[in-house]
Amino acid sequence: MSAMAIKKILLPLMVFEINEGFDHSGKSSGDLAFNFDLKVGSNYLEKEKLLAVSVLAETPGAESHIPFRFRVKAVGNFSFDSDPDPALLETLKEVNCPAIIFPYIRECLADLSRRAGLSPINLPLVNFIKHRENARV
Repeated sequence: MSAMAIKKILLPLMVFEINEGFDHSGKSSGDLAFNFDLKVGSNYLEKEKLLAVSVLAETPGAESHIPFRFRVKAVGNFSFDSDPDPALLETLKEVNCPAIIFPYIRECLADLSRRAGLSPINLPLVNFIKHRENARV
């Protein structure tokens, strides 16, 4: 069995914008229900035995009923001591590595929203097994 190590996790994209047209009276941003899109991508470099996985979370462009818009991307680099089994590699790409990376996006968004003067926005946890199944439909 191939051993995996986290080499680094980066946040190369962080955009947070206040929706100036939103009526903030009597509303706490932390209590709002809103949708966000989640995209997962990956690239395995066989020669280097390195897996790069990206996770992008963003509000859809038409969301006008929320006080903010965001786009946050995190990238994780994972190394292996030997080539992983192809089936295991697919699971790592689509489930395990995104689940390791996503908390960095959640923390970043909570901090950005707090620094913007809103209540911290805590994205819900994501079941990446279900996310993978939905992406395949």
